[in-house]
Amino acid sequence: ISAGGGLAAYKIHPEQQPVDIIGQRIFNIIFPRSLKHHVLLHPILGHEIGHAAWSVPSIQHDLVHKVLLPLFDKSQLNGTTPTVAWLKNTFGIDKTEQEIALPLSSWAQEFLCDLYGLVLMGPSFVAAHQSLLLAVDPTAQGYGNSHPPSACRFWMVREAARALSWDITSCAGNKEVENALKAFWGAIDGQLAKMPGWAAVFDKNQVITATQELSKILQALDGSSYTYPDPMLFDHLLEMLSDSVPPVGHTVDGNGMFTISSLDFRDVLFAGWLAWNNRDQVGIEVDFLDLNRLCDRAILQQQAVALWKDGRNPEEKQP
Repeated sequence: ISAGGGLAAYKIHPEQQPVDIIGQRIFNIIFPRSLKHHVLLHPILGHEIGHAAWSVPSIQHDLVHKVLLPLFDKSQLNGTTPTVAWLKNTFGIDKTEQEIALPLSSWAQEFLCDLYGLVLMGPSFVAAHQSLLLAVDPTAQGYGNSHPPSACRFWMVREAARALSWDITSCAGNKEVENALKAFWGAIDGQLAKMPGWAAVFDKNQVITATQELSKILQALDGSSYTYPDPMLFDHLLEMLSDSVPPVGHTVDGNGMFTISSLDFRDVLFAGWLAWNNRDQVGIEVDFLDLNRLCDRAILQQQAVALWKDGRNPEEKQP
């Protein structure tokens, strides 16, 4: 992963052939240098990892047949002819089927990688996805040969998050966490409410099928799909953030005894977004960059916790 320039720097350059010295392929993911420490935006890198997965033939077969084909089934983009009609009806663009064949293929991969990023990175991907794409195109209606309108992508990602039951806002009566969850999804849905009706190009049931199948693929492959934790976890993390403390997995009781526990870095990122969207109620008095820094430090500290729990000397850990 390396830093480039500008918001449009997000991309991936896969080596087409294995590197002789290691016998493996290298995937170079690039992101904007100015956003190096904005970890709350880094979940978008899950989309780029999706492009890497797409380039692996053994994985691509399942991605096509179990995810893409079900996703596009019954959609308004299910084939060249329906896509040409949709473009004409939506934008008044009159293109031939030959002209739209290549963009449709590229669009399909972008939709797939959005789902991949979501399933891999969790709910924080939804916020990062919206924030970055709206920064590039505030209307969310622009499109090109390589990327479909952001409005369509937002709608699909939101439905996929709902399919995974990640938008549940109840938390055993814990009002602070419930309010934070409601504020987060309220902000997401607030942006979606501004999107045009034509953004809903996919059938909701097909989005559910595609998302669940992709989750199964990642779980069987390497167990990397995000697992939603007990929402009570966020009570602890939000309390730490309200005290301007990096949100890590440790607690101290009234007798001064402490407990160290493992914590998924993706939960830290989600906690950061929960705090930001509900900052007035939670008592967060830092700006967005400082909130990012707290989450950045938490992820680093959690890595130290993992090394300590494994009984290894950090100095002996290979980079």
